[in-house]
Amino acid sequence: MVTLRSGSDEYAGSTDVEGRYVLRLPIGVYSATVAAQGFTPVTDSGIHAPSGGASYSAVLEHAVMGVPNPGLPSAIELRSIHPNPLQKFAVVSYSLAQAGNVELGLHDVMGRQVARLEAGWKPAGTHSVDLSAEGLPAGIYFFMLRAGDRIAWGRMTLVP
Repeated sequence: MVTLRSGSDEYAGSTDVEGRYVLRLPIGVYSATVAAQGFTPVTDSGIHAPSGGASYSAVLEHAVMGVPNPGLPSAIELRSIHPNPLQKFAVVSYSLAQAGNVELGLHDVMGRQVARLEAGWKPAGTHSVDLSAEGLPAGIYFFMLRAGDRIAWGRMTLVP
């Protein structure tokens, strides 16, 4: 479930745990809360809907309840984007439970792919990709990791 708020107005939508949350909204600035049973909620503010629509994505992580880390994820996982926020360069880490074709792209807030970071066959395990944000305007960007029929999303902020 995703809830977006602006003043006293509230809009709600839902999707599966690894998904993209898209709502048609009045022009404005919103705060978002994303929650799903068994996952740690994510809260963000300063989400802009400049033309009556906004695209918002969040990566939910399993809530830890005394369970040891099993190592590899059950499917795919965006592990980290470091540093975040960033000015010029970052390292994006992700994990695969099994070998397969992978696509990792960077998207702007309108959903357009602005960079393709990875494409091709990768073995199971953890992988890292260097990101150069030179030439991109400051703002919020989203990573989309696709492996087979699974998709994971991550968010980064590029500062001047």
